[in-house]
Amino acid sequence: MSQPSTFRHPLEGVWRNESFEYTVRQTGLVISVHAIDTDDGEVFLISNVEIAAASLRFHLFIPSSGYRMEHVFRSTPSGVRDEWTTIDTDGARSEHAESLERD
Repeated sequence: MSQPSTFRHPLEGVWRNESFEYTVRQTGLVISVHAIDTDDGEVFLISNVEIAAASLRFHLFIPSSGYRMEHVFRSTPSGVRDEWTTIDTDGARSEHAESLERD
């Protein structure tokens, strides 16, 4: 009898920067992302979640501002590197990157 896989994605957990908290959960082979603004509690809308062996991609929408973000979390030896593109309401794009801390 085969046992269910116990593989856990390395990006599963709670990750923070100065203003946002990201919760990455794995249920079986499905990964979900939940994100909030830690300053005011606003919940962001997440879509297009895609996983790979050492990365996680997703789109984030901030309802209060209308801004969109395209995120890539990459597993590194010291934690997680978040690389994202912000798309403002006029369509202007800006690139960003930072390390996140595990909560």
